[in-house]
Amino acid sequence: MKSKLLTVLFSVFYVISCQNLDEEIDDLWGNKEEEDSNQMTTLAPRMSDNYTIAQECECVPYYLCDRKKELKVTNNGAESINVRIKKSECAHYLLKCCDDEDLSEPFFPEAELKPKGCGYSNPNSRTNPSDGSAEFGEFPWVVAILSNELYICSGSLIHPKVVMTAAHCLKNSRKLKIRAGEWDSHDENERLPHQERDVTSVTIHAQYNPITLANDIALLFLKSAVYLDDHIDVICLPPASAVVEENRCIVNGWRKETFGREGVLTKIELPMVSRQKCEEGLRKTRLGEMFKLDKSFVCAGGEAGKDTCKGDGGSPLVCPIEKETERFFQIGVVSWGVGCGALGVPGVYTNVPFFRQWIDEKLKKRNLDVSVYQF
Repeated sequence: MKSKLLTVLFSVFYVISCQNLDEEIDDLWGNKEEEDSNQMTTLAPRMSDNYTIAQECECVPYYLCDRKKELKVTNNGAESINVRIKKSECAHYLLKCCDDEDLSEPFFPEAELKPKGCGYSNPNSRTNPSDGSAEFGEFPWVVAILSNELYICSGSLIHPKVVMTAAHCLKNSRKLKIRAGEWDSHDENERLPHQERDVTSVTIHAQYNPITLANDIALLFLKSAVYLDDHIDVICLPPASAVVEENRCIVNGWRKETFGREGVLTKIELPMVSRQKCEEGLRKTRLGEMFKLDKSFVCAGGEAGKDTCKGDGGSPLVCPIEKETERFFQIGVVSWGVGCGALGVPGVYTNVPFFRQWIDEKLKKRNLDVSVYQF
């Protein structure tokens, strides 16, 4: 009797084992049939530290996806920012749905000069900024200057290792660094990453007057060169003889009170103002009838509600290069003003052409190529 019972139990165990083995084989080779053809299953999105999974790809910043598969080159850079835009499957419009096999770590090759030259803007990035804001990467030469990790002023990249700004910005500054490629200081999910570099040396003009702000210019020399990219490039500088009085130009920057909150890079179009008209406008203010504009300044603005203001110091004022498409040179550096945006009262800017020889000398002294900002 016991032997029969053992035989039955062994047979049952054998059948169950075979069934389990068949199931394991089916699972291994993918031959298992659906138990219920009407039952649908979905995989819950996996969460990474900062990004989510969308469908069968991962939502990451654009620069972490393989760029070689989508890169397109244009002659003037006007559309180099938006060539990779498509309808996004991700929650944030600056994230990209990237296949796992295409994920990569950020890579910054050794800095090299782009063959297209200085001063090209990228006006068609289609990031849909609000009125008064620049597009992402539209003005690739604008940099943020930080002191002890806090924003103090803006500047312009004139060489991969040199930033130009206003001397008054650097009062009591310590542990300086610059941030190139910044756009929205409140959002890390930008189409391309910004780059930070430590400042190793500061050169302030020897005749800078902290009271009148005459000769308000300084150069920041970086520990290492920034890598020039679609959203990071150098601005052109005009010759010493350049005079711009009847043109509309553009000034950019981040105001100190907004940097780190809604701080998207601003864009303001202003008319250049002749020295005579500038003095006339400024003499109607508290400066009085005897005011005389120093030759180290140029003026722009005077339109109601359109002006640079507190926190815009050091920002570049750039003008279009004649007969060039979306190409600019820097005519001024935001220095000072009487109030902000008053009708008939222009803002005052450091006169960049006036200091062209000084700039050349300081770069040549460090064996840096000055042709990078020539046009």
